[in-house]
Amino acid sequence: ADCNNHATTVTGTLVSGCTCTCSTGYTGAACNACATNYQGYPTCVPIPCTVAADCSNHATTVTGTHVSGCTCTCSTGYAGTTCNICDTNYQGYPTCVATLCANAANCNSNAAAVTGTLVSGCTCTCSTGFSGGTCNVCAANYQSYPSCSAIPCTVAANCNGFATTVSGDLVSG
Repeated sequence: ADCNNHATTVTGTLVSGCTCTCSTGYTGAACNACATNYQGYPTCVPIPCTVAADCSNHATTVTGTHVSGCTCTCSTGYAGTTCNICDTNYQGYPTCVATLCANAANCNSNAAAVTGTLVSGCTCTCSTGFSGGTCNVCAANYQSYPSCSAIPCTVAANCNGFATTVSGDLVSG
């Protein structure tokens, strides 16, 4: 009666005063309130974890309680124990959008156009003279990566060795 039926032990007397050792989930001199991380007096159950309160509102599911601990399953693009940072290849917390591909980083600065994201994949449309998935090699009839200049015509290779002079290159003719 002196500890509201929520104590593991009670010491003292009604004259000297009663000392309650509260059961798990209860607090107060007379065990008449819920302890931290518990709710719903008089039953005092552990507070359940929620996506909004415990996973930064960026999770697909959450399990556990504030007593046992929360486990967040982060939505796509989010990471961290509370889904409070952007995952790899995403940027711009709190929105966490896929990072766009960039010419310098993904196409060796040799692209005329770059599309896609680091999540979906990058597509490099190489500038004249460059080739390869990331514009990392010289195209046909070009040489000397990373400058990739047109291969010049030569007397021996292009004029059967019978010309006195030769001009042009293998691209322009």
